[in-house]
Amino acid sequence: MSSAFVSCRVPLNAFQRVMLQWSEVHPYNACHLFCLPGDGDEQRLRESAQRALAAAGWGRVVVEAGGRCASFGPCDEIEVRNAARESSADEDLDREVSAELNRPFDRPQCRPIRFVLLNDGAAARHWIAATYDHWTADSVSMRLVMRRVLAEYQGQACETTAPLSVCDQSLLSALRAPFSPWRRWQVAVRTIARSLFEPQPVKPAATGMHGRELGFRLFHFDGEMVGRLWRFARSRSATVHDVFLAVLHQVLGRHLPFRRSLSQSDKIALGSIVDIRSELAEPLRESLGVLLGFWTLRERVGAFASLSEAVERIALRTRQIKSQRAHVDSLVGIGIGAAVWPWFPRPWRARLMRRVMPLTAGVTNVVVRDRWLEQSVGGAIVDYARAAPLGPTVPLVISPTTVGNRFNIGFTYASSEFAASTIAAIIDDVLNGLREAAGEAGCSGRSPALPELHIEPHSPPRQFQR
Repeated sequence: MSSAFVSCRVPLNAFQRVMLQWSEVHPYNACHLFCLPGDGDEQRLRESAQRALAAAGWGRVVVEAGGRCASFGPCDEIEVRNAARESSADEDLDREVSAELNRPFDRPQCRPIRFVLLNDGAAARHWIAATYDHWTADSVSMRLVMRRVLAEYQGQACETTAPLSVCDQSLLSALRAPFSPWRRWQVAVRTIARSLFEPQPVKPAATGMHGRELGFRLFHFDGEMVGRLWRFARSRSATVHDVFLAVLHQVLGRHLPFRRSLSQSDKIALGSIVDIRSELAEPLRESLGVLLGFWTLRERVGAFASLSEAVERIALRTRQIKSQRAHVDSLVGIGIGAAVWPWFPRPWRARLMRRVMPLTAGVTNVVVRDRWLEQSVGGAIVDYARAAPLGPTVPLVISPTTVGNRFNIGFTYASSEFAASTIAAIIDDVLNGLREAAGEAGCSGRSPALPELHIEPHSPPRQFQR
């Protein structure tokens, strides 16, 4: 059931509660990036966002009942900041997004979205970075919001102007296929046993969650890259998502040191976020909320002799994982984490989540199906990209985004947990791994040139040269 999204009080589902809890350790923000033609107008963006969010009935939120409920209401003032130009537009965009990912939202009351405007005069275009408090909305929800904001900003008519709605059910109770109490018990036992006894996966040495610093890099590719990756995956009975997992597994195995012991395994654990809207019983496609699950792939370092072998074998594993509906099982583990979090002393909370959700890295892969955005890209909207957040459980997340014939990939990483040279090499090798996959697809033409990464001596971890 959905309720009107105007001054409404709703219970938070387990994933929302966990995200809200994570934000106590470090800001858990996400960012959507829209590239538009021409020069940007800060005042017009502020006024457009104000009108669109007021009509949507969204823009202010108050956390209540110790994080179990929240009240949503109409917005008041909208924050829009005009970014200063310091270097190239690409480097300025990376810098601004990094700063927004590290900047917390207020508690218990806040405006859960803010905007940064960055003009790229040399290319006759500008970027709008919409940063949002992730527990209030997932990626699909944010595109519903931004559809209205951009329509106002560009002086276009929006098909829907009624207030948005919000899901007010727990995810498990809203599933179309029943999730039996017996299965819940089985999953809960496995989750607790894994948290207590399973060795941790390979990951960089943690330097502590307090004072954590995030960095972000964004890279763009042309339409040929999308087709080549798709053909490479299809020829191996795999998906493009399997290719991302395989490349990341191979690269991290080369760069992350490990020593197998009772507490440390030789496996790399890669998490994948899943939109579960299609699994829910009610029509929630036009609702706001966090309607997500996840599953984890665990494979030994050095398990595959080549990228092709990695893709083929990982595809077999992911088909099995998906058939078992592991992304639905994850909701039980998330619920356990949300329930026990308040009982742990604050210094132990990040460690708790690393036990409940042990990950080396994550992939949040989106192929945009929103018709309004597909039809706009290349015209009223030049490009669209995303920056993913990092929770206490993961030091690196890649966010590939495909819309039409455009493809880009973002890297969000904990610069406090990687040496500058290590994260530069990881990014470089992931990009080259994708180029290798595209080249093996056997297509005519030259693979898109990928930028080399260089780090100036004594530079901060996220300051790369393109």
